[in-house]
Amino acid sequence: MKRTLYEFLELKPEATQAEIDAAYAAVRARLQPGIDRADTDALNLSRLLKDGYRILSDPERRAGYDATIRAQWKLERSQIITIETLPAAAPGPGPARKPAQR
Repeated sequence: MKRTLYEFLELKPEATQAEIDAAYAAVRARLQPGIDRADTDALNLSRLLKDGYRILSDPERRAGYDATIRAQWKLERSQIITIETLPAAAPGPGPARKPAQR
């Protein structure tokens, strides 16, 4: 599943209004023939397409959406733990050795 409206419409975040219009028309043309009123998945995709276009074509709504996406991305990035962020193991004497038995 696409994570953002930009991915759903196959756009870059810096897309112009003309590019948004063209992408909306292209995705709509691909979805429209397959829409069956009984198919809830197709109806949900159609609603997502319309809502996405409504948000991205309005500069004020788009700015709010972009801010939300950036905040979400920062939150996700801050929750990622990588090997570099884990504390290094403290040097120690190592495992205890058993005395050799003779």
